[in-house]
Amino acid sequence: MSVPNFNEVISSINIRLKTAADSASAEELAYLGSAVEKIAGKASALDLLNETEGHSIAIQALGDSIKDDLTTLKETYQEQHVSAVNDFLTEAESASASVLTAFETSINTAITSLQDAVADSSSMGEATHAKIFFFTQS
Repeated sequence: MSVPNFNEVISSINIRLKTAADSASAEELAYLGSAVEKIAGKASALDLLNETEGHSIAIQALGDSIKDDLTTLKETYQEQHVSAVNDFLTEAESASASVLTAFETSINTAITSLQDAVADSSSMGEATHAKIFFFTQS
């Protein structure tokens, strides 16, 4: 037969106190209080309960702190990723604007060259036009 450890005994008595607190007789409560005092040595049952409650509050505060830290971390992570995506989009827009400007410049240069060629050919005489036409048709 195994012997329960100290924590198991305390936990068992604590559970019994919580469940019996509303419906237990004075005799049962005195018995449980006596058991707690014997286990705890010089500490009274009240000291033990206060200690437990203090730890419970500390654990709750720690949980709240961890939750806040995780929320902050999540928000920071999201902000960094949104910022990175926005930076990428800005760079992509800039690059596409540069390509578009270069393309427009090339088209405008080609149009100007064609207009110049047409203007030059207009100033040529009819005979020159005929020669150009003849060579392009052959």
